[in-house]
Amino acid sequence: MDLVDTATDPRSKLAVLANENPLPESFDCTKCHAACGAECCTAVPLPPRLIERNHKRIQRKVLKLIAIADAVIPITESGKCCFLTNDLQCAVYKWRPPICRLFGTEIHKDLTCRFMDKQGNVRNSHTD
Repeated sequence: MDLVDTATDPRSKLAVLANENPLPESFDCTKCHAACGAECCTAVPLPPRLIERNHKRIQRKVLKLIAIADAVIPITESGKCCFLTNDLQCAVYKWRPPICRLFGTEIHKDLTCRFMDKQGNVRNSHTD
């Protein structure tokens, strides 16, 4: 599975996967952000259009942009997503890219939350 496909085209691999694997409403990653420090919200490939359209919502200083394929990875000093607010919320949640919508689906080990299963249940240990 190619997790770097972040094209804005709705037929991109990640967009198709996100549409085919919707999370139950019970999965709300923000419920455990206080415990995990939003460890899932790191520097990930983002569609350039997302950054262009939402540049006023950027919360963390972007030190550099790394271009890969049809995406860019904004690098911040903390290593967190540039759209992550100080209270650990997503400033572009409504428009978040497929890679973020897929997090928690457990369809790949890198898309599995260590703190909560895809049904929204808190894991007994952080290594389940």
